[in-house]
Amino acid sequence: MIFMKTIHRPPQPTSCRKVTQIAVLLWQRCVYSFISCFFVFSAFAEEGKKALKPTAMEQFFPWILLGAFFYFILIRPQQKKSKSHSQFLTNLKRGDEVLTASGIFGSIEGITDQFVILEVAENVRIRVMKTQIASYTKSLENTEKSDTQKNQR
Repeated sequence: MIFMKTIHRPPQPTSCRKVTQIAVLLWQRCVYSFISCFFVFSAFAEEGKKALKPTAMEQFFPWILLGAFFYFILIRPQQKKSKSHSQFLTNLKRGDEVLTASGIFGSIEGITDQFVILEVAENVRIRVMKTQIASYTKSLENTEKSDTQKNQR
């Protein structure tokens, strides 16, 4: 027979034990409340009486609420953002100063349906996908001027 050593934890202070017990009880109540929102337990029915079955609407109502939550919190804002970005891309024109998703500043020298040619320095041009243009930027010269003005103050 093999005897295993039991690992003894050092005793916790009484206040720590109480906090832990309270946290466990609160967690159990939260889980129970969440589960009871989605399911109707027949255990709550009185003994001797036939338990009422929930209607189809009562069964699917929590799922409808969950779907509405996901639509208004996740899907709809993403659709709005996508729509505004596509509108931004259609309004791009030659000479606009933009920032790419990878952090490259440049001014637009040419535009096609899928690609944009950016001039990032004098006589240095790169071709990037149009969808990777993140936003407009202020002129780099204006930014440098404002930085020097701040440093002079």
